[in-house]
Amino acid sequence: MRFLHKSKVAIAHFNYAENGWKPAEVIAARLLQVPIVSHFHAPFAQTSSYIRYSTAIVGVSDYACRGSDCRGVPAHVVHNVANLTRFKSGKRVRHKLGLKEESVVIGFLGQVRRIKGIEMFLELAKRIAGDGVEFVIAGELRGDDTFTAEEFARLIGDDARIRYLGRREDVEDVYASCDVVVMPSQWGEPCAMVLFEAGAAGKPIVATATGGTPEILIDGETGYLVSKDDIDALVDRVGRLIHDEQLRKTVGDRARNRAMNEFAERPVRLLEALYGQLLAMHDAGAPPDPGTAARE
Repeated sequence: MRFLHKSKVAIAHFNYAENGWKPAEVIAARLLQVPIVSHFHAPFAQTSSYIRYSTAIVGVSDYACRGSDCRGVPAHVVHNVANLTRFKSGKRVRHKLGLKEESVVIGFLGQVRRIKGIEMFLELAKRIAGDGVEFVIAGELRGDDTFTAEEFARLIGDDARIRYLGRREDVEDVYASCDVVVMPSQWGEPCAMVLFEAGAAGKPIVATATGGTPEILIDGETGYLVSKDDIDALVDRVGRLIHDEQLRKTVGDRARNRAMNEFAERPVRLLEALYGQLLAMHDAGAPPDPGTAARE
């Protein structure tokens, strides 16, 4: 309480996680009638009882909000943001990555884990024939459901068209060097950054329709959505993009426009507006738990 008072904290914003809740700080803010915002980065079916002391919930997607026990606190959807200017400005560096300039390059970017669908991506590569197509994987072998380096090498096999880059710091250049980005997640992605990053890079995206992904990717317009276990549909949609350069450009341009228009600044403005609303309520002497605000 002394810290909050001395620092003149106007709003306490907590990133909620299963091991990150701070009841002492929540109680201090509550006693000082400082508005409390709890930020859900995934759906939480079981939440701490302290959530009821929040003034507002912010969820990274409608999926995250609907799947969480908000304990009666108003929930607001504010999607994730990324430095989209960075991903819009990537450079094509195929020569550095060992890729052919004339190939159609299909990319997977993210943690190399089973829940991220890396096995589905490798199956996609096996089902698409032709020397004119190459596949690139950028990301760490990470998590409890990943592979050892030896296991992953065996999964890739002897297909010279598949190139594993490991962790990259120049990920914007990897996006720029791809023609199509595939995100075959096998779990409920709350709000995947790959969707914004690939969109800003002007790349068409083929993704599984899990979690909050359908809120971001418009099927048939900024990319394609398929069921998480439908490998045939994945092969079909990627195949369409491989064989139609104009389609790749059209869908990629739409993806960039949506990323820049909807996700570059809009989430920040929504959060600013929520802060303004909470501060106005506080200044007006409203109680710390407004029960009348509607979900946005």
